[in-house]
Amino acid sequence: MEMPKLLSKSNPKATAGAIAFGIRQYGEPQLQVTGPRAVNQAVKAVAIALDTRL
Repeated sequence: MEMPKLLSKSNPKATAGAIAFGIRQYGEPQLQVTGPRAVNQAVKAVAIALDTRL
């Protein structure tokens, strides 16, 4: 599995799709994040991905 790299400019909705895909295909997602703004985007993306799975 290729690990997506998140930037501070990453779109949380698009990243949520990659997270959901990782969960469906592999059982767990993997992300590479560097910096506080990128972590913020990653947290938003995880929240969106989990909300859409419910």
